[in-house]
Amino acid sequence: MKLIDYHHHVIPEEVAELMPELVKPDSVWNPKETVQFLKENGIEGGVLSLYHPSLPVKNRQLWVKITRAFNEAAATAKQENPDTLRAFAAIPFPYIEESLAEIEYALDELRLDGVCIFPISGETQLDEEVALPILKELDKRHAIVFMHPVNAEGIPVDNERYLDTVLSLSRFMYNDMLKHCQNIQFIFAHTGGI
Repeated sequence: MKLIDYHHHVIPEEVAELMPELVKPDSVWNPKETVQFLKENGIEGGVLSLYHPSLPVKNRQLWVKITRAFNEAAATAKQENPDTLRAFAAIPFPYIEESLAEIEYALDELRLDGVCIFPISGETQLDEEVALPILKELDKRHAIVFMHPVNAEGIPVDNERYLDTVLSLSRFMYNDMLKHCQNIQFIFAHTGGI
């Protein structure tokens, strides 16, 4: 049986430089250490995704820069370690046009393996009508979508808000949004298995 780590969060140096007041030097990601860790623990591969305790999702310009910096760093690491690393693109949701542009760039140009998205980002939820262009684009591409909870301030949940992925899936069904997602392969993190 293959062991694959689909939940491998990292903060590349290029992202840390955009948020110097938020990232401690010892939390900056080193791709070589990741590959070594995976090998030492008998894990065949890891899928990188963006994560930090205080992602500035409400700062539109900075959030767009951070997602682009992550995607380019992840693509480089994947190219340098093709047998071990894959990556889910970060997109600047809740900003629709910017998210669509980043999906195209990350999946077509950088050849990343899917998209990591926060189902509740800022004041917007992925199951709302405003997010429909993103869902339709991901469905058209038969994308893998890794849904990870984060609260409105960009802080990862450490309480009952871990249920954001379950809430989003429930709202997707209740609002009949799954009909727009027939070709998306979802991975629901943090109690998503409920």
